[in-house]
Amino acid sequence: MVQKITINLKFLKKSLLCGICLFLIIFLLYYFIVYSPKAWEYKILQHSREIQKTFNISSFDKLEDDEALEGIDKIFHNPTIHLPNCSIEERNELIGRVPIYLEAPPFKYINSLYPNIKSGGHFYPNNCKAQQKVAILVPYKNRQVQLRIFLYNIHRTLQKQYIDYVIFIIEPIDNTTFNRGKLLNIGFQEALKMYDFDCIILHDVDLIPEDDRNIYQCSKHPRHMSSHINKFNYELPYEYIFGGASALSISNFKLINGYNNMYWGWGMEDDDLYERIKYHKLKVSRFPPEISRYYMLIHEHESENSVNDCRYAVYNYYKNKMNLEGLNNLNYEVKKVEFYHLYTKILVDPLEEISKKKLHDVGLCIS
Repeated sequence: MVQKITINLKFLKKSLLCGICLFLIIFLLYYFIVYSPKAWEYKILQHSREIQKTFNISSFDKLEDDEALEGIDKIFHNPTIHLPNCSIEERNELIGRVPIYLEAPPFKYINSLYPNIKSGGHFYPNNCKAQQKVAILVPYKNRQVQLRIFLYNIHRTLQKQYIDYVIFIIEPIDNTTFNRGKLLNIGFQEALKMYDFDCIILHDVDLIPEDDRNIYQCSKHPRHMSSHINKFNYELPYEYIFGGASALSISNFKLINGYNNMYWGWGMEDDDLYERIKYHKLKVSRFPPEISRYYMLIHEHESENSVNDCRYAVYNYYKNKMNLEGLNNLNYEVKKVEFYHLYTKILVDPLEEISKKKLHDVGLCIS
């Protein structure tokens, strides 16, 4: 009888421990999957309400031009080059997950938030020399609200990373089809005329980093920065994806001959770039999922960036002819370079008709 009671007590203790463990597991799952994201969304909502008290809500959707700066030197300078190198310890302000602000305040207000940024969207730490000089290249057309949200968020994160960076907005003239790859090639060429960059970040305007430990600089191999996006439930859609936000050293981008210039409209230019990276035996690196998180702003395909029905034909034709299209035969005309407080804008004519004629001459994209 005593032995049975002892056995039952042991069984009850084990059952109780199992029950406690099960409760803790359920609680932790609830916290990280249900409660924590909602709490984060609540913080964003509260911030939105605070901003809306400052501005008339109609100004958030109203399109209004930013004011270009006059008399700006077209060459960027950094007086900190003789200071000691910035160390990892300098980045003690990094907290990991950061709030995403989905408002688009007027340019004037966003500019006022960042008085320590130099003209043209140039920032560098004042107390040490940054390890790299980084050009953030953003292809852009007719997405002013997204641009304001992007600038509102990105500078807040980048300043804490102790990097020397400039944001470039590369915009095609009106009545041209959007060509992301060619615009990034153009941005690369033009940026190097203004500063001795070590690294480029190829960045869509609709992506906001969610973790400030996702450092905007380059390593030996190309890095796919935006590997986990809310649109794809923070999962990697496929292994060879390289779009959204990516980092390459200047030497690596030159090695792979940049982007193919022939993708007019949406799709495939990044898959083509991945093939170039693979061909040159470079490995694509990615940060862990909790660091490489990005928030994609909601939008639909614009008429200027409609789906490219010819993309697969272009991809298959140039897959083994990477030396035929890229930086080595890039043609364009710069119409204007403007320096704003938070970015440098390069307005270009990508010479669409000349490019499409080359496609037609090899039997591609003939409608």
